[in-house]
Amino acid sequence: KLTGRIRGQLKVEDGELPPVSQLALLLLPLDENLQPKRQFSIPPPQLDARGRFLSEGLPAGTYRISVYGTGSPNPAAPWTTQDVVVTDDNVTEVTLTLKRRP
Repeated sequence: KLTGRIRGQLKVEDGELPPVSQLALLLLPLDENLQPKRQFSIPPPQLDARGRFLSEGLPAGTYRISVYGTGSPNPAAPWTTQDVVVTDDNVTEVTLTLKRRP
C-alpha cells in the first residue's frame, strides 16, 4: 500500500528554538471538511535537537500539524498550526515558524 511522508523543520521568528523537551508536536488526519477525524492512531513526530521531524507511513490526505509548548502558561493552545497535504509515495516538506514568545 502506498503511503506518504512529512518531513519538517521547526523555526522561531527572531529567536532561538526552545529546548525540544519543552515542545510537543501533534499530527491529526483531517476529514473532507478539514475537521480532525475522531479516531486516529498516528504517533506524534519526534523533534531532534535542531527542530527537525519526520512522520512516515501516512495514508494520502490532509493532516494538521500543531506545535505545543509544554511549559507554556496555556499548554492547551497550540503555538502554531499548519495543514499539510500528503500524497502517495511522496515526501511533503514543511517549515513551521513559531512567533517569539514575550
